[in-house]
Amino acid sequence: PSAAGSAAVLAARLLLIGSVRNGDDAARVEALTRLAESLGLASTPSNPADAVAFAVGLPRPALVAALARAAAGLHAMRDEHFGIGIVEYAAAGAVPIAHASGGPAADIVAPAAGPARVGWLASTTAEYAAAIREVLALPETERAAVAARARARAATFDDGRFGEGWVALLDECAPGVGVAEGGARAGGG
Repeated sequence: PSAAGSAAVLAARLLLIGSVRNGDDAARVEALTRLAESLGLASTPSNPADAVAFAVGLPRPALVAALARAAAGLHAMRDEHFGIGIVEYAAAGAVPIAHASGGPAADIVAPAAGPARVGWLASTTAEYAAAIREVLALPETERAAVAARARARAATFDDGRFGEGWVALLDECAPGVGVAEGGARAGGG
């Protein structure tokens, strides 16, 4: 690992954002909070370092603001069908780091290498660690360029574009039966 990458990781703050659906989720957040505290990573009265923090049930404006401040977004679910969370944090300007499977690999974080890269994909703990170090060590201009490409990629998943694609698919599958301009089905349906 580069010295810049290691220093950037040590200076970073991990903010875990999400919701609590039930008692199992609440217990998981509590266990993770205790773990972070036991490792000296969470903010406590004796340690204000706050390297790891939890934000549960944020109102939408606070969520958007937190995502906009993030250098990167981390998504580790294997075989995610799509990954709307990745699209949301990419749209806010956070560089995606996602699991190299399912929808994130096929549709969202593509390409994940080269000059058109929109993010990083990982499968193992070592790959995630390397991706985090790489993203955090990027010069700000390079990170901003990747973030801009990720934001543009996220824009391809908006409702309007989805609707246009759906109509084109319907027209391809059943010519002449598609949706006419203005949303009304051809033929009065």
